[in-house]
Amino acid sequence: MPKTNIIAEEKKYDYDSINELLSWAKETLNNKKYPQEGFQLDKCAKILDCEKYLDSMILKNNV
Repeated sequence: MPKTNIIAEEKKYDYDSINELLSWAKETLNNKKYPQEGFQLDKCAKILDCEKYLDSMILKNNV
């Protein structure tokens, strides 16, 4: 029986999709519409400070 490799599909995003996400993140920061107590991303990762997380993701994508 042949082995099958399960490989996660690579996702590609176009410029407009990325700008839409960045606009949403900026608006969320400006309106403070994010969880104040943190956010459980999955069973192994928790975002403790949503404001700093969003801010860092915005800065990371503006370089």
